[in-house]
Order: sequence, then C-alpha cells, then structure tokens
Amino acid sequence: MKQTPPDEDVRTHVDSCPSCRSELEELSKVRGVLARWPDEAPPRSVTIPQRIYALRKRPALGWQVVKYGAIAAMALLAFLSLANADIELNQNGFAFRTHLFARGTGPGETYSKAEVHALLRTALEGTEARLTETNFLMIQRLLDTIEEQRYQEWKMMQSRYSIR
Repeated sequence: MKQTPPDEDVRTHVDSCPSCRSELEELSKVRGVLARWPDEAPPRSVTIPQRIYALRKRPALGWQVVKYGAIAAMALLAFLSLANADIELNQNGFAFRTHLFARGTGPGETYSKAEVHALLRTALEGTEARLTETNFLMIQRLLDTIEEQRYQEWKMMQSRYSIR
C-alpha cells in the first residue's frame, strides 16, 4: 500500500472541506496583514527581577515626599557630622555650635571618621537600591503601555480588515 505524504493529505482535505478552506483563507488574510505591519526596533532588553515585577503599582505621592525628605535629612546630618556640629537641647533652650576642628571629647561622644563613612555608605546604598527599584518599576510600566498600545492596534486592524 502506497502512502501519500502528509502535505498532500492535508491539501486534499482542505480542498474538500468548506470549513477548513474558510479557516485557511482567514489565516492567509492575517498573514497578509501581518506582512504589511512595519517592523519596529524593540526597546533595549530589560531584565526585571521577579520580586520587582510583582510590585507593579506606582508608589503614592506621599511616599515620594517622605523618601526625598529622608534623603535631605540624611544629607543635613552628614554635613553636620562633618562640620563637627554640637546640638544641645536643655532647660535653657536650643544650642548649636560648629567647630572647624574636633574638640577633645571623651570616647563615645562623637562618631569617628570611619563610623561616619560607614553610616553614609549604608544610607546611600539603601537609597540606590530604592532608586533602582523605582527605575525598574517605571520601565515595567513603559513596557505595559507599549503592550497595551499594540493590543489596541491589533483590535483596530481586526475591525478594519475583518480579521477574526
């Protein structure tokens, strides 16, 4: 018994079946429409860690104010520590003094230069991590917007060219 190639069997069936012939014609129309769709350069490749992808919501404005307020407070404290500032609040009120050179104080009363550097490094690393996460969220939102626009274009093409 001679076997026919699968392509010939499929072609024979499509020629004899109105439903499959109609489906093939619709697919040909879709292929034609997609062939006319201009290619676009993809946005540069972005790898989004899964934990950040799950946090797709935009932070509230209040949190942004708090974040930048914290950064400003950290910068002010760094300046004051580097300027050897003394801030006191006692029964007489509030006192603020700075010294160009550190006074001879006892151990434990001031931060050493290494401790100040360590505190600043920790604060800056935390800020950098938050800013990186914010950037990833903004990029994800951009990619979602592009995906939504492409979907809307596809719906428009469906209605214009009667694609199902």
